[in-house]
Amino acid sequence: MSLLNEEIRQEVKAALADVKTPVTLKVFTQRFECQYCKETRELAQEVAELNDRLSVEVYDFEKDKAIADSLGIDKVPAIAIIGAKDYGIRMFGIPSGYEFGSLIEAIRLASAGDSGLAPETRKQIARLQKDMPADAPPELERVRRLVHLQPPAGTRKAASMRGTVFVRPLSDRNCCSPPTVP
Repeated sequence: MSLLNEEIRQEVKAALADVKTPVTLKVFTQRFECQYCKETRELAQEVAELNDRLSVEVYDFEKDKAIADSLGIDKVPAIAIIGAKDYGIRMFGIPSGYEFGSLIEAIRLASAGDSGLAPETRKQIARLQKDMPADAPPELERVRRLVHLQPPAGTRKAASMRGTVFVRPLSDRNCCSPPTVP
């Protein structure tokens, strides 16, 4: 059974039409799949079917520990979104609801390899000294993805964490998941 209905598939296909360079979705799950691992893997595979420049690689979090560590993956489910190079885009938890749009935008950004930010904004970002934590407030989701594309690209990390999957780290910071539509 498909996770995306035909209407959503067509909308995603249109949104990904401008993806011109290859993007790989590196999905991390585990042998005994965690809550939402199966759905995250299936969702990534369904999205990749909609554009021939997208591919999916599935890794076992425990068996492929060296790969997970090299990509900064420390929990599952997780997706590393890799364009022409690794810009540090990571999604932890299932990208559903509001996060699904974030996944599509992240794919487009990884393909473009450029944030499209104004020169003055790029200068401001270049002065940042720290990565934005994955458990920062969800309102900063888009900022997280744009920051990581600025020079030196790939040296900053831009991860998002799904609050319905990783409740404890977010509740400790009085954060929650972005709103979802039931």
